[in-house]
Amino acid sequence: MRVFVALPLPDDFKTALLAGAAPLEAARANLRRVPIENLHLTIAFLGEIDAASVPLVCEASRLAADTSGPFVLGAAGLIALPRPSRARIVAARIDDGAAACAALAARFEDALARGAEKSGVRFRERERRPFTAHVTLARLRAPARLDPSLLGTLPPACGSADGIAVYESETGPSGARYRILRFFPFSRR
Repeated sequence: MRVFVALPLPDDFKTALLAGAAPLEAARANLRRVPIENLHLTIAFLGEIDAASVPLVCEASRLAADTSGPFVLGAAGLIALPRPSRARIVAARIDDGAAACAALAARFEDALARGAEKSGVRFRERERRPFTAHVTLARLRAPARLDPSLLGTLPPACGSADGIAVYESETGPSGARYRILRFFPFSRR
C-alpha cells in the first residue's frame, strides 16, 4: 500500500489556497488542480510499504504528535517544485508554521528510524533534502518552465494544524484518492 504522513488542513484554509491559485490555473492549460479533499501538508512520503508496517508508521506518528502542540499555518506565496525551470507541481509556500512543520517531520523520521531498527523493518532512506513546508495545489502534466511572474504572491491564507495523520493513497483512472488510516491529535498544549 502507498502511504504518507501529513497534516490534514481546515476546509476554509484549503478553499483560500485554491482561490489564490486560480489565476495561475487560468494561465496554464496543462495544470491539473488537486481536488480540495486531497489537499494536505506532507510531513513524510513513505511510498509503497507492506500493510504489516503501518502500525510502525502509526506509532512514529503518535510519538511525533505527543511532543507537538497545535500551531498556525500561514501561506504567503506560490512556488514551483522542484524548480521553476522544470516545474512538476505548483504549491502554496508555508511561511508561518514552517519551522514547526520541519521539527515535526524530523521527530517523525527519528521515531520511525528507532521503531524500524527495533523491529528490523526496512523503510525508504531518510529524506536528505531540506524540508520545504508546502501544500501542493496543482500538478503539471509534463515538466515545464513556469513564468516567474505567475508565481510569488498569494492572498494571505491561514489555518491551524492540530494533529498528524497517516494516509493511504489509492490511484485510479480518475486520479488519486487519499484516505486517513489514523489521526493523532497534538497533545502538548
